[in-house]
Amino acid sequence: MQHTPLAIFAALADEIRITRSKMEVDERVTVHTACVVRGQYLKQPLMLVRTGVGTAAMVRAVAYVCAQYRPALCLNVGYCGGATPELVAGDLVIADCVHDTDGAASLAIDAARVQHAVRAAETGALNHRVGGIVTSAQVVSDPHEKAYLGTQYTVIGIDMESHAFVKTCNDHGTACAVTRAVIDPMDMRLPDMGDVVNEEGEIDVVGTVKHLLRKPKDLFALPKIEYCAIQAREAIAKFIDAILSLTEQ
Repeated sequence: MQHTPLAIFAALADEIRITRSKMEVDERVTVHTACVVRGQYLKQPLMLVRTGVGTAAMVRAVAYVCAQYRPALCLNVGYCGGATPELVAGDLVIADCVHDTDGAASLAIDAARVQHAVRAAETGALNHRVGGIVTSAQVVSDPHEKAYLGTQYTVIGIDMESHAFVKTCNDHGTACAVTRAVIDPMDMRLPDMGDVVNEEGEIDVVGTVKHLLRKPKDLFALPKIEYCAIQAREAIAKFIDAILSLTEQ
């Protein structure tokens, strides 16, 4: 059994692409839909885990990493939708609790972990808000539905994995935190393009072409989505840098 101080989990490779590109990789392991990369980043040990999309993929990846590497802290990063009009693309949502639309019990995040994430966001001069996140099994693309979920669960962000992430970490007695970056603000309608991402969380080029042939109007939304993704991706990378800088201190 090996040990690692920090393991960072993201559903999509794109969400952690910047950090991954700068890592010195010592080990790469593929487990089901997950890719586990262990190595050095900013001269510190780091594990990056691309889990694949959805709760089942997240549960498998977290359970494996907790059992095999016993990380001191698991951090879930990635994209989320905004559930309040104040958030714009690239803003960070630091979760203090997570909810689930399927009715599972809400889970609180340890206050010390929340404050540590706030310090990292402040260190990186990143726009951020602390609040709840609700996990949905489906992509929530409609602005009215996002607003409804925000009100129903008293949350500011919506994603597809954070509740499963926290529950699995709790089951393994591992400290955890969740920080997501907004890719689609509340008033932005996100095209349903789930068929262009495979189960490993990678973009499927053939699937993208087929999707655009079926729904050519979605092509016009791609530039805006890419702009928002750039803002979110860069915020995640800066946040990870800040977390590691605080750890080094």
